[in-house]
Amino acid sequence: MLRDQNQDPAAPPGVIIAGGLGSRIGGNKPFAELRGEPLLAHMIDRLAPQCGALAINVAETDPMIAQFGLPLIRDPDDSRPGPLAGIATALRWARDALEAERVVTVPVDAPLLPPDFVARLLASSGPARIARSAGQPHPVAALFDVALLDGLETFLKQDRRRAMMGWLDRVGATIVDFDPVVVGGEMVDPFFNVNTTTDLERAERLLSKR
Repeated sequence: MLRDQNQDPAAPPGVIIAGGLGSRIGGNKPFAELRGEPLLAHMIDRLAPQCGALAINVAETDPMIAQFGLPLIRDPDDSRPGPLAGIATALRWARDALEAERVVTVPVDAPLLPPDFVARLLASSGPARIARSAGQPHPVAALFDVALLDGLETFLKQDRRRAMMGWLDRVGATIVDFDPVVVGGEMVDPFFNVNTTTDLERAERLLSKR
């Protein structure tokens, strides 16, 4: 199941955050089927052309995900500590494995990710740049400076809630607004999340009309 990534080597590396349980969609969210392909495959196809190196953040080793031929970067804590820990893992990989200055992250469940997502974030400024649409921030759809890692690791140890927005407020995150997009004749949030089977059915309907 190796993917043709068509990556831009000059672009920042990217990480797909895929460590959640996916309980509202029946488990194993990365492999929820959308138009005959796993949700994860859609995210790879959306993000890879916008990034340099690409990796998948997982909570535990999954042979099925390994079939995509991308590096799997695992959270050091097996308790599924949430997306903020996944961000820390992405920052650590970008710094230690690639010596990169920045890393892009996206959730595994946003199959309408805009084709200019990374370019729009790069055109902004700040150590953390977060996508927002219709007034709703999407803190996992973001660009982060790897210099944030040490402070984030300290925050994760001190804040038991591991509150994403609390940390972003602390580092002074920049908000980058995105407009709705037309998909299948409907105006849709470009960061529409597939969290439930109903969401999956809607995504299937929208993409089948494209």
